[in-house]
Amino acid sequence: MELRGHEGARQSVALYQRLFRDLRFKTDQQVSDGDRVATHWTLSGTNRGRRVEFSGITISRFEDGRIVEDWGYSDTIEIAKQLGIRRTLMVVAKEWRTLLGRE
Repeated sequence: MELRGHEGARQSVALYQRLFRDLRFKTDQQVSDGDRVATHWTLSGTNRGRRVEFSGITISRFEDGRIVEDWGYSDTIEIAKQLGIRRTLMVVAKEWRTLLGRE
């Protein structure tokens, strides 16, 4: 999924909030080098009574104190493992319909 700008950030957060009503992000580590900051983070939450936790890395590039680019990786396979294949497919189908409805 490629999201852009402020609206893309809002869509990403909204997606995770729909999936996990008790969403929590934790910054595990952060390092900077010049105009870039790398953040290792952990997301946790509950989906229909099943607790999920997975991690990812985001590298942000700054200009004039603002993020102008982000590159990210998250272990989405871990979400599928923790939710189970049937539940994961149901979530993906629901979110796909939601995204198509917005276009």
